[in-house]
Amino acid sequence: DAAAADAGAAFFWGGVRGGAGWCFLNAHSHSWAPGAGEGGVAGGAAAGAPTHPPTLHHARYAPLERALRHTWAGLHPRRTHGLAYALRAVADFEVHAHAAPTPSDLAAVIDRGHALAAADGVAPHSLSRFVDDGSLAAFVAATGEHPAAAAVVGGTLAGEAVKVVTRVGKPLDNLFLFSMSDGRGVVERLGEPPAPAGDGVVEVESVVV
Repeated sequence: DAAAADAGAAFFWGGVRGGAGWCFLNAHSHSWAPGAGEGGVAGGAAAGAPTHPPTLHHARYAPLERALRHTWAGLHPRRTHGLAYALRAVADFEVHAHAAPTPSDLAAVIDRGHALAAADGVAPHSLSRFVDDGSLAAFVAATGEHPAAAAVVGGTLAGEAVKVVTRVGKPLDNLFLFSMSDGRGVVERLGEPPAPAGDGVVEVESVVV
């Protein structure tokens, strides 16, 4: 992510583990024109119709490090995709262990999850279905990639790359999470992007797509 920022390029990150997958976008400071269904015009303009320059929208993105360190205290367990918790716990484990977790590391990853919850002041029971079982255990225990999950994540990532390159359509902001366990794709906006002085704090939002 840092190298992409230095090069002035958007950063894309994605992966699949078992039946769960994710993709992340840091487009830094990005402007785009609305696409069809977003206030843009579908198809070409009628002959003789006046043309106007498109209205540009602008957004600032959070880097990956901020997104993966987003406090759990600001998330609602029932509205937040479980993979958001799993990714942070795994990332924290990798920082401390200097290696990606294997199924034999599940207990250690769960311990990291408990430590993160305690540091963020989150009641352990509110995260039990993510930290002690469910999405975190299934994510760490997986040893391969399910083709269906890979297709969903790969297609999503490709579509977002097209938006960024063409600057048409609102790009992902900023983490797409998918799980075959419930068949849902969810966009989580995690990590506060760098904002000029006086700007308000960006709130966390979850949108089912």
